[in-house]
Amino acid sequence: DGLLPAVLYGPELKNSQMLVISQQVFDKVFRAAGANTLIDLVIGDQPSGKVLIHDVQYDPVRHVVVHADLYKVDMTKKINATVPLVFVGDSPAVHQLGGVLVKNVNELEVRCLPTDLVKEIPVDISILKNFHDTLNVGNLSIPAGLEVMTALDINVVLIAEPRAEEVIAPTTPA
Repeated sequence: DGLLPAVLYGPELKNSQMLVISQQVFDKVFRAAGANTLIDLVIGDQPSGKVLIHDVQYDPVRHVVVHADLYKVDMTKKINATVPLVFVGDSPAVHQLGGVLVKNVNELEVRCLPTDLVKEIPVDISILKNFHDTLNVGNLSIPAGLEVMTALDINVVLIAEPRAEEVIAPTTPA
């Protein structure tokens, strides 16, 4: 019927609350907001505070959302979240030298106040100029207010040399 079952929970709520949301409205908001943007929840005509889309479940065949978890945040307490990395720029090592960009990490675990949460963290790969150049978590430009929980020495991205396949000369029958 175009409706999506959802559950609302959080530290301020004594019990979780079952909701039914318009599938069309949810899909539009989820595409725009993702999992790391605060959303103003309105139940009926009553504002119900800020929520994060905490988890979604998909139909394995149709690839549509069939259930959503909404987490009502306490705006005064820090939360843990996973923020995706977005790789921006062009690496000279890739475009000029034919290197291979190897992405080892696609997201970071962070801790912050809900108002400091960002949708994504950009990673500028234009500084990767030679083979074997790397960027670690500690090299990233992290927005103010975010405390990175991922180890700073973890390699996020590197440039690998292209591998050539060994060509075996054809043999002639004896």
